[in-house]
Amino acid sequence: MLAPVAAYLILLVGRLLLGLGESLVGVGVIAWGVGIAGPARSGKVLALIGAAIYGAFAVGGPIGLVLLNLIGFTGAMTVSALLPCLGLLAIWPICGIAPLAHAERPSFLSVIGQIWRHGLMVCLQGVGFAAVGAFFALYFLHQNWSYAGLGLTAFGGGFVSMRVGFSHLPDCLGGMPVAIGSLAVEAVGQVLIWSAHDPVLALIGAFMTGLGCSMIFPALGKEVVQIVAPHLRGTALGGFTAFQDLAYGLTGPVAGLLADRAGYGSVFLIGSVAAGTGLLIALYLHIRRRSYIEPSSFA
Repeated sequence: MLAPVAAYLILLVGRLLLGLGESLVGVGVIAWGVGIAGPARSGKVLALIGAAIYGAFAVGGPIGLVLLNLIGFTGAMTVSALLPCLGLLAIWPICGIAPLAHAERPSFLSVIGQIWRHGLMVCLQGVGFAAVGAFFALYFLHQNWSYAGLGLTAFGGGFVSMRVGFSHLPDCLGGMPVAIGSLAVEAVGQVLIWSAHDPVLALIGAFMTGLGCSMIFPALGKEVVQIVAPHLRGTALGGFTAFQDLAYGLTGPVAGLLADRAGYGSVFLIGSVAAGTGLLIALYLHIRRRSYIEPSSFA
């Protein structure tokens, strides 16, 4: 038997390696998909890959619990270790994308300098996403409402239905208009949860938050793909994804401190403010772009 400290350290190392692997796989698959489908269809690529990832999150929890009850923790982790191997076999026959080895590669910070505004918007979007995941059930329990477990179901329903039915919108309308509409819907959803006087209204707010959050990452990701040079798309998408992960990592502890002092409802008020701030940034960038394009059309 391992000592508790040694077992805990092994667990931490495993979690770090898991996070590193998932991050590299996510960025690599997105860059690979954009390379195969082309930048004109990058919005749909990002939307469908995201739907697959979050769909795996949705079914992974229940399946994990079933495996834990049937074959124990070791058995469940063994199955989890084998699943990436199946993924490797699935992608093995797919043609790769040749790297542009001779192109100049600027520093990572210079790439971030080109896309940080888009990263900031997806970070602000992630606050509402994380708030629903971490605090929605606690909010219901504090209000003595039933059906606390339906919060993520409502959010996920809105999120997945939007991805499945409207993944083409960023490619058809442009990334920034879709991001503007999505951030507005997310802000309204967060306000509904914060101001809800009954569980039905809060669940509608969770559904609207899912609708809004769903297309922001692919919409802004399409913009990022268009900003940078082709050989820098993987680097840019990696940095762009890190902004969203930052929101997920910081929202829980920071919002938890706020909830202790101002109540759980305040977390969703902050989510609405964050989405509204992202909306203002998106409007500013969209208006500025139009001011550059319209005069040139009369030249």
